Amino acid sequence: MRRRGGDGQAGFTLVELLISLVILSLILSLIPATLRIGRRVWETDDAFERRQGLDSFRRYVEQRLTEALPIHLRDRARGLRIEFSGEPGRLSFVAPAAAGPGGGGVYRFELTLGDAGSGKAPLVLRQSLYRIGDAAGMTDAPPAGSPALEHRSHEGVAGFALRYFGPPEPNKPGAWHAEWPRRDALPDLVELSFTLGGPSQKIERSIVPLRLKDGP
Repeated sequence: MRRRGGDGQAGFTLVELLISLVILSLILSLIPATLRIGRRVWETDDAFERRQGLDSFRRYVEQRLTEALPIHLRDRARGLRIEFSGEPGRLSFVAPAAAGPGGGGVYRFELTLGDAGSGKAPLVLRQSLYRIGDAAGMTDAPPAGSPALEHRSHEGVAGFALRYFGPPEPNKPGAWHAEWPRRDALPDLVELSFTLGGPSQKIERSIVPLRLKDGP
């Protein structure tokens, strides 16, 4: 019940004041929990977006690798060689692309792991316009001045590895290799392994068939 002072202004009873303080205390006690929930929601959304970026990057790599071209060139020093190089942590191949630094055409792609920052490193796919005349030296690096584009995964990975399946020699049974041993043919399959990091150190693998493979 309100009472009036001598100056005619309305005041609050002690009970009303105590109730107001209790309500204010309850509101203040809920603020930290609300902020924590909001932060977790933001972290979850951010992790989801970064993971989506990694999945999109991987799908693009798989699409290009599926269409790897079995281009053979003759090297004066080493003889006939295919335009494909497969190592445990690096992959170089030639494939068509609808878009790139030179528009639609045939490009050389090189997949590697970038520089590590806080325990994780982005995956890097370098795309440069492929010209057969530029490959006279048979090197995997694009010629100087060649337009290039770098695709980077938004989400870094703690580890990255490649394996290659196919016969090590003509008329031999297929097997998995940490490094592709042949210079005359593409592998049948390429396995990409990603270590996502975190407490579980989860590893995800995808196996890509090379559709345009030729040779025995």
